[in-house]
Amino acid sequence: MRNVISKGLILLLIYLFVFFSYLMLELTLPYLSFDNTIAFLSSKQDIIHIDYWRLSFYVHVFSSMFILITGFVQFFRASFQRYLKLHRLLGKIYVFLILFVSGPTGLIMAVFANGGIIPQAGFVTLAIAWMIFTYLAYRAIRQKNLKRHREMMIRSYALTLSAITLRSWVFLFSYYDLGYLYTFVLISWIALIPNWLVAEAIIYIKRRAAINQNDFARADK
Repeated sequence: MRNVISKGLILLLIYLFVFFSYLMLELTLPYLSFDNTIAFLSSKQDIIHIDYWRLSFYVHVFSSMFILITGFVQFFRASFQRYLKLHRLLGKIYVFLILFVSGPTGLIMAVFANGGIIPQAGFVTLAIAWMIFTYLAYRAIRQKNLKRHREMMIRSYALTLSAITLRSWVFLFSYYDLGYLYTFVLISWIALIPNWLVAEAIIYIKRRAAINQNDFARADK
C-alpha cells in the first residue's frame, strides 16, 4: 500500500512539474520575438535601453527552463543509482547555469525590480541565497558529504521553483485589486519565504525519519 501511495505521489509530482513547465514555456516563448514592449517588458520601458539589463533579462529567462528540468530529474533515485554519469553531467549543468548564468543575471534584474527598495531586497536575497545553496551543494558532493549535498540541493531547487511559484502568485493576485506597489512588495518575498520554509520542512522530516530508522535498527540488535 505504501509503495502504491509513493508511486502515486511521484506521478502527481511529475504531472504538476510538466504542467507548470508548460505554462512557463508558454510565458517564455513570446520573448523569442525580442519585442521590447511585450508582457513583463512593457513595465520596464524606463530601463529597457540599458544593454546589460536587457541582456540579463533574456539570458535569465531562457536559461531558467534548462535549470528547472536538469534540477528536477536529479531527485529521482534512478538518476543517481542507475544513471550516475548522467546524474553528474546534469548536476554540473545545473550548478554552472545557476552560478555563472542565471544567478548573476537574476541578481542584476533584482537590483532593478519594480516597486522600490523592499521588492528589490526580496529578489536580491532570493538570487544570493539561490547561488549560495547551489554552491554549498556542489562543495558538499566534492567533499563526498552526501547528506549535506542532498539537503543543500533541496534548498537550491526550492528556490529554483520560485520561478514557478512567483508566476502562480502573480496569477492569483491578478484577481484582487491590491495595488501595484503592494502587489510587488508581496510577490518579491512570497516567491522566496514559502519555498524556503517548505525546503526546511522536507529536510526536517527526512532527518526525523533517518533518526527513527536508526532507532529501530538499534532496537532490533
